[in-house]
Amino acid sequence: MHVRWAWTQTGDLALDYRLAAPRRALVIPPRRTASRQDGLWRHSCCEAFLGVRGESGYREFNFSPSGEWACYAFADYRVPLAPPEVTHPDNAPHGRCQRHRHLWRLRARVPARLLPQEEGGHTLVLGLTAVVEALGGGLSYWALAHPAPVPDFHHPEGRLLVLAST
Repeated sequence: MHVRWAWTQTGDLALDYRLAAPRRALVIPPRRTASRQDGLWRHSCCEAFLGVRGESGYREFNFSPSGEWACYAFADYRVPLAPPEVTHPDNAPHGRCQRHRHLWRLRARVPARLLPQEEGGHTLVLGLTAVVEALGGGLSYWALAHPAPVPDFHHPEGRLLVLAST
């Protein structure tokens, strides 16, 4: 799996996930109406975990190949807060999946207003992850690092990329 990230001109975080695998080897959810949906991690999906360097709070973003998405906020390791409010589809995280032979590509966007904030500017830390569902059953868990004995995308040491201020 390869993932690229970039800041857009509006300060959004753009993510480009790419996975090479035989087309019939993976279970890819069918396209649906883009909307908030919990439990996306139970099937193939791409995720991003963002926090402010030196702080315990973070946000989790899930992007399904179906077009569905989820956004969560945490005060500390797995301590949930109310999810960020998304009042208009233009302000929602979103992802779009393309499949070409043996390449699965998901392009996602996290709007600037949903990024973790720190007064006086901020340095974000990012963990990039994916859950991949095999056709024969079973899930595999992909990440920049697995700092715990079992995959745990919420682990703070999994947020390895340091992003310059937006």
